[in-house]
Amino acid sequence: MTSKPNSSVFQSERSDNVHDVPMRVINRPFPPELDEGKVEQFMKDYEKGDVFTPIEIWRAKNAQGQSFYFSFGGCHRYEAAKRLKRETIRAKIVDVPSATIRAHLGNSSPV
Repeated sequence: MTSKPNSSVFQSERSDNVHDVPMRVINRPFPPELDEGKVEQFMKDYEKGDVFTPIEIWRAKNAQGQSFYFSFGGCHRYEAAKRLKRETIRAKIVDVPSATIRAHLGNSSPV
């Protein structure tokens, strides 16, 4: 495995379900608590071409079969990508039952 300067020790060559996900489809229902220093460092590292562990995105479908994408973690990587106006972010997509999303969001859940 080739290592890049800021690659996670948990990152591997396996890329099961890892995709470049459009930022515009990702729902982030909870405001993050951000460390500005971390966000700025991620921005610098992104611009240098460093590759990070993908964020995790939960995909759930509503009764009509429409997919919704939720991210609850990866706040600093997501915010850095957003500030850099990146169109996509590397993410591992995990399919979850709609009940899981409803448990997190209650009545505000779209699924």
